[in-house]
Order: sequence, then structure tokens, then C-alpha cells
Amino acid sequence: MSSQIFFLTSNCLTAWQYDGRALTNMGCFVAAEAGLAEFEIYLQQLGQTPVLVLTDMVEEDFRVDSVAHAHGGDRAALLERHVSKVYRGTEYRYAQMLGRDPHSRRKDEVLFSGLLNPEFADMWLDAMHHHKLPVAGIYSLPLLTADLIKRVCDKRKDVLFVTHNSTSGLRQSFFVGGKLRFSRLTPVSEHVADDYAGFVRAEIGKTKRYLANLHLLGRDVILDVCMLSGGSHIDSLERLRESETLTHYEFIRVSDVVRKIGYRGPQEEYQCDGLFAFLLAKSHLAAFPVWTGHAEPDRFPGATH
Repeated sequence: MSSQIFFLTSNCLTAWQYDGRALTNMGCFVAAEAGLAEFEIYLQQLGQTPVLVLTDMVEEDFRVDSVAHAHGGDRAALLERHVSKVYRGTEYRYAQMLGRDPHSRRKDEVLFSGLLNPEFADMWLDAMHHHKLPVAGIYSLPLLTADLIKRVCDKRKDVLFVTHNSTSGLRQSFFVGGKLRFSRLTPVSEHVADDYAGFVRAEIGKTKRYLANLHLLGRDVILDVCMLSGGSHIDSLERLRESETLTHYEFIRVSDVVRKIGYRGPQEEYQCDGLFAFLLAKSHLAAFPVWTGHAEPDRFPGATH
């Protein structure tokens, strides 16, 4: 089944076309009036092609809270009330059960996520709805990452999973028992190329301090880092093994992941945009986490909230 995957970042929207077998990059539309005008022209050619929206933005927020333990409809209502309270100013929000609170059997731990700046997403999504495109769902890349980890990492470990996406930046997501607990995105400027490994090390160091402050990682506990990369970056990143004692690095080549997941599309040495777009295009019927707001699952059989 043919579909469009719109990869939305803070800088632009990249359009991918999936024909049921392979991806094609259809171009990038900058987040400005001119880019939006070009995007409107592009949409006119699509007819009723189903759309999946994938986001990777600095404004995405993730936090873990405890709520009263409940079941069935009571749980769903409780989570909806809580996520609406936490992210009052946005429709783009999501709640995911993590399990019982280790400190209280009467409570559950829940991951809440939301897009703190909805106006930017609305700009693009309003254009899609104006052209009556069936938008099946809005998917957050960090929430999608759990599926990729199962394929490339030891899912039994607590791990900081790191990818470099060309139009968004360096994405770091911390998983405990295969479930997302924390994620942050850092834009990557051109001057980073002068010391890419140093940049990665510094950003992972910041994340380690965040995790310690959130009591997700002890200050003297070894952090397992799994990073997808490739090309000349792998050689420079390998040097990080020599300079760290409390961080264990595993670097996996993007080309190896391409073969493992059966990816068909434009190939990058170290950037992962296409991998995520491909996973979403192939597997969205498996009920990936989807944000509320603007999605119309009734117009795209199989999409779920």
C-alpha cells in the first residue's frame, strides 16, 4: 500500500514516499512561508494518499509521573485527565504505562509526552487537512525507537540509544527494561564536524547528569550507550572508549542495521532519518504510540490511538 511519511523537525518537513516496498525521498520543505507554499503545491499532487507524520523536535517533552493504580476504563480516564493537565496547551500528547511504582503498590509509573510548541506542527498539519489528506497518526520518533532497539541492541540492558538525524540533530533516548524513560534532542551545527567525537561525548555527559538528577542512573554507575553511526565518524567515535571509565560504548554501523531490518531506500553513512521513516511505513499497523490531535484513524484502516 502506497503512503506518504512526513518527517517533521523544527527546521523543515521532509517528504518520503513508500510504495509498499521501498522509500523515496521526495524533498525537504523549509519551515518558512516559501517552504509552506512549496509544500501546498506538493500536496495538490497526492490525492487521497494516506499520510503518517513522524516528529523529532526539540520541543518534545518527556516525563515520568506516578498515578493511582487503576484498571480498564478508569485507568484510561485517569491517564487522559493527567496528560491533559500536564500538557494543557497542546493536543499532541501521549501517556504510556511503565509498570507499578517501585515505592508504592497503589500507584503506577507512567511516561507522559507532549509537544510544547503545537503551533509549528499545526502549520503543516493544517495544510494537509486543507487538501483533505487522510492523516493516520502523528508519531514521536523517541517513542518509535523502542522497536528499533529490539532489533539492534541487548534489550535486557538499560541503555542510552543515540542516533544522528540529518534535519533534527543528535537524539538521545534512555530506556529501562525496553521502555522509554527520558529523551533529549540537540541540534548539530556545521562546526561540530571539526570535533564530532568531542561533541558527542559532551552531549552524552550532559545526559548522564540529567539522568542522575532524575535518579534514573547512579553517579558511579556505568552507562551503556548504543549509538548508530558509520563512515569516518565511527573511527573518531571509537576513541571515546579510551577516555571513559563510567560509560560503555557500543557503535553499530547504519549499514548493518539497513541489512537487519530489510531497509530499501536512500542510504546514509551515519544519519538515520530513512531508517525511522521506513520502520514507520512498514510497521505502523503494529500500533506504535501515536499522539492525539489532527489524526483521523477512521480514514486509514489499521491506524490506532
